[in-house]
Amino acid sequence: MNKIDALIKQYVTTHAPTENWSAPSCGFSDIKIAADGRWFHQGREIKRQSLVSLFASVLTFDGQQYWLKTPAESCEIEVLAHPFIIEQWRYCDEASALELSPCIIAIDNLGRE
Repeated sequence: MNKIDALIKQYVTTHAPTENWSAPSCGFSDIKIAADGRWFHQGREIKRQSLVSLFASVLTFDGQQYWLKTPAESCEIEVLAHPFIIEQWRYCDEASALELSPCIIAIDNLGRE
């Protein structure tokens, strides 16, 4: 498996199938994502990266509102700007080796490519 396929597989396996879930709303949760991409609960920053990654795996956007969505419930959350921020990028050497168009790999504030 080449690196591009591995990255796609990683993306698919680390994001929950939220589009298949239609759980009732639990209302507005006290989770907020600041403009700089930091996550907060009840005004305190969530420092455990694994917990932020877990929440991010069930984060959805319906065109108007962000939700943390599970099979059992969906909770609205506040996002001040964007939930994820590109922190690094690099050219994709594998694309040119495969004679594909040049591409850029972006790495977000959760370390995902």
